[in-house]
Amino acid sequence: MSSPETTPTASGARRIKPPAVAMAIGIGFAIVVVVSGIAATALQWHDDSAVQREVFINIPSAWKAIFYTVLPILIVVGAIAFANRIKNWQRGGPDARATT
Repeated sequence: MSSPETTPTASGARRIKPPAVAMAIGIGFAIVVVVSGIAATALQWHDDSAVQREVFINIPSAWKAIFYTVLPILIVVGAIAFANRIKNWQRGGPDARATT
C-alpha cells in the first residue's frame, strides 16, 4: 500500500505528490523563521556602525517571542491550506461553494 505522500508510477518508482512539496516548502520557511528568531536573540547580533537599521525598536521581548511563535504557525497553516487547494486542483472539479 502506498503512503499518501507518494504514488507508484509505471516503472514502480514512487513519485512525490505536489501537496507534499507545498507542505515541505511551508514547513521549511517556518523553520527558517524560528531559527532566525532564536539565533538573533541567542547571539545578540548588534551593529555598532553609525548608519544602521534598528529592528524591533522599543518592542518588549515578550512581543518578540509572540511574533516568532505565531508567525511559523501561520506559515504552516497557510501551507496546509495551499496543499488542500493543490489537492482540489488535482481532482479537476470545481469548489463546492454556493454562488447565491
